[in-house]
Amino acid sequence: MHSQDTINQFIDARARSVTYAQIAAELNVSRSTLMLWGQKYRTEIETLRAVEAEALCAKYLGTREQEIEMLAKRLQKYEAEVDLRIPKYMEHRELMELIRVTRSRLEKLCAEPVIEVPKQSTEANPIRTEAAQ
Repeated sequence: MHSQDTINQFIDARARSVTYAQIAAELNVSRSTLMLWGQKYRTEIETLRAVEAEALCAKYLGTREQEIEMLAKRLQKYEAEVDLRIPKYMEHRELMELIRVTRSRLEKLCAEPVIEVPKQSTEANPIRTEAAQ
């Protein structure tokens, strides 16, 4: 029987896409056991992977709120340009298309987010403590 700490280390490693062979060597657990854990804790691994991906996106691309603010500012500039328009660098229809595309992106970001709730397995899932993470 393996400790919950070992299982949590496995879940963390798989969420970071560490290979089964590397995890087996690091945790001294057989690959067949790890494969079974991979199936059993798939939801936890996928959830942790999604959380880490979201954090990376926020770090490099900014948060959803920051993107909304940036797009709203751009949209205001584009629309102000249309109001002052004397054709300079861009055809009027190109600017209008840019406004349409930007507004569409902004509307998608402002839409209510859809939250998917994963199905719970019939087996009890381990509770991960902050100390184990």
